[in-house]
Amino acid sequence: MLETVKGWWNYSRTIFLNVASLLGLIVAQIIAYLVGVDWSAVMGPQAAFYMTMVVNVANIVLRYATTGPVGNKETQAQPLLTVPGEGGPDVTVKVDK
Repeated sequence: MLETVKGWWNYSRTIFLNVASLLGLIVAQIIAYLVGVDWSAVMGPQAAFYMTMVVNVANIVLRYATTGPVGNKETQAQPLLTVPGEGGPDVTVKVDK
């Protein structure tokens, strides 16, 4: 069955397996470190609330500005304003704030 899989998996299964194992160990160490952090000393509840709001608004804006699936290199930003041209193709104007 593995012989029929095409793409990056056939490049090097050994490297993939070793990278996956290494990433698992790194994530486990990061989680162990973060569990022991006193988050109330790092950031108060009000600051955490505002930071969560900022991250959520940024995600909404990014989701609105992009189209297509994650990781698609052909995906382009969606224009925020389109002005119709005179008899020709529409002119797209990107609005920066």
